[in-house]
Amino acid sequence: MSHLSSSLPTDLGLCKYDLSTYDDEKILKGQALIRGYLIRRRFRKIVAGRLQRYQIAKELLHTERTYVAGLETIIKTLDKLKKEKTEKSEALLTNDQIYTIFSNIRNIHDTNKTLLADLESRLLHWKNRDTLGDIFISLVPFFKSYTYYCQNYDAAIATLRQIRNQSPQFDAFINKFQVETKQTLQTMLITPVQRIPRYLLLLQQMLKMTGPEHQDYTPLKRSLEQLETITQKVNHGIEHAESVSKVMSIQHELGDLLPEGVSTLVKAGRYFVKDGLVQFCNLDSRTHKQYKDHWMFLFNDALLHVRYKSKDGKDKYSMCGLLNFENELKLKDIEDMELTKNMFFMITKERTFTVRCSSLEEKTRWLQDIQHHALNTAQNLKSLNNTLSHSEKDENTISISIVGTELCRKRNKEFTVYQIKVVRQLKGLPPNENVIARRYREFDHLRKILESRHAIGKRLIDLPSKHIIGNLQKDIVESRR
Repeated sequence: MSHLSSSLPTDLGLCKYDLSTYDDEKILKGQALIRGYLIRRRFRKIVAGRLQRYQIAKELLHTERTYVAGLETIIKTLDKLKKEKTEKSEALLTNDQIYTIFSNIRNIHDTNKTLLADLESRLLHWKNRDTLGDIFISLVPFFKSYTYYCQNYDAAIATLRQIRNQSPQFDAFINKFQVETKQTLQTMLITPVQRIPRYLLLLQQMLKMTGPEHQDYTPLKRSLEQLETITQKVNHGIEHAESVSKVMSIQHELGDLLPEGVSTLVKAGRYFVKDGLVQFCNLDSRTHKQYKDHWMFLFNDALLHVRYKSKDGKDKYSMCGLLNFENELKLKDIEDMELTKNMFFMITKERTFTVRCSSLEEKTRWLQDIQHHALNTAQNLKSLNNTLSHSEKDENTISISIVGTELCRKRNKEFTVYQIKVVRQLKGLPPNENVIARRYREFDHLRKILESRHAIGKRLIDLPSKHIIGNLQKDIVESRR
């Protein structure tokens, strides 16, 4: 072997050391050690990545089993409710009430039952070359049902609360359910709202542990892109659902302490915005001001204020008032003076409230937030009144309703047809009535056309999703109707 240093110039002025003094064998051995270290480090990283991929896949399977079991518990409760009768042998809940509370939970269960079976089959003999992305690519289109479920969650919780207040028998049924399952029905109903973001998080972790050369890399990226589109809609539902749940927890915390004439804080369309401690002030005396702590809860359509005391680390409330934004509410800033710093008026027809905040910034935020939601409520109410006014004045009307369904068969395939009644009333003429039949896929196709070509399509709510099995089940037919 030739001497390494003999071929290296020593007079370039760049090398500070005489390489002829180094042992060739030691240099080669050092290079081998470095190469070995780098190879071992890369191998350890590959092994760790494989192990983490497997751990993520196992977590996905474990949480999916728990989730599907929870869905099955909800469906069993739904089936029991349908059999419950009142003392007059009438159904405890109407079909509309049942569907409002439980929405399209069966569709979601069917999709996730398929997902669970696919995951169990894939992980039964898991190897590193196995993939998960392809499973989600095949099922992501059916996750559209989650968007519909999230949009309905607000009405579901409000309806559940309302019926529990009105029906002691239904309330007893729910209490029994909660004792048996050790969970509230509200907690179980929110799990589908939280599931899609969970998939997104786990698949993002899986992609980090998957190299570009792996056959699962491209399918994972594709499934993540599709999931992110759905997650954007679902995240809005999550935030809204949490805000609605917050209204329920506030009512639970206050107990029987509700304003006069208000039976419940929970109502369809109401959600929580913010809360905070302020002081209500009595300005009767010019020299002495009486300040009392109040806790204010701002909702999108009302402001709740409660007398507040904290004693021995526990919050205590007394005296409660609700300012509804449908009624006129005026806000007026108070100029800072020696005795009136960080204060503003809330003026209603009945009385005026003087509110003091802890800082100028806090006062500004309260004024802006209250004003924003009060104006939104007033505008929505005005828009609704205008719509009703125009419809009453309109002499030429078209009314459309789905009056029935029919099971049909074509080429050995069964499907449901929806009978649509169209009544056209023109001024001075008798009503013109027609009944036509359409399949669900025709509604779905029409909605896609409207969404892609017309501005109104962007404002349409999502239809119940297509799903793999159970198209002819009564609940699914009714939900589509």
